[in-house]
Amino acid sequence: MSDQTSESSRRVRIEPPKRDIQPDFWRGALAGLMGGIAGAAAKLLVEQIVPPRAEWEEAPREVPAEKVAGHPLVKAEKEATRLGIHWSAGPLIGAAYGAAVEFEPELTARHGAAFGLGLNGLTHKHLLPILGLSAPIDEQPRQERFSEVASLVVYGVVTETVRRMIRGR
Repeated sequence: MSDQTSESSRRVRIEPPKRDIQPDFWRGALAGLMGGIAGAAAKLLVEQIVPPRAEWEEAPREVPAEKVAGHPLVKAEKEATRLGIHWSAGPLIGAAYGAAVEFEPELTARHGAAFGLGLNGLTHKHLLPILGLSAPIDEQPRQERFSEVASLVVYGVVTETVRRMIRGR
């Protein structure tokens, strides 16, 4: 037995080095920004698969772009404004998320899905209706609500995945 004891005491356990990464607001924000760009692209793809409304259905009469512009827009202007809002909000929200995760890592719950669900609750259930940029949640068609939830969960997961790849945690 002493041979076994001396044999096991000679074994050295090699562990990978621990990465002691300190919170860094700007690196987190940059990683989140990059994640938000990828997440915004993924959100658009999901909206192609699960559109907020059927192809023949008309968009709500008073769309957010027209509210922001203050006058009716032609179809090309509506689409350009919608995409402008989408491509600015996605990366900016991702940057805020990436910076926040640096100091509160639990925000990454469920690989970013919780972030997407929270974002849906904040924007589509509360903020946009309060600002008059969308109908109250109980007046929105079921397909539109489902599309928003699905696309924002995917946005959250993709944003978190890219942020984690860049930031290493």
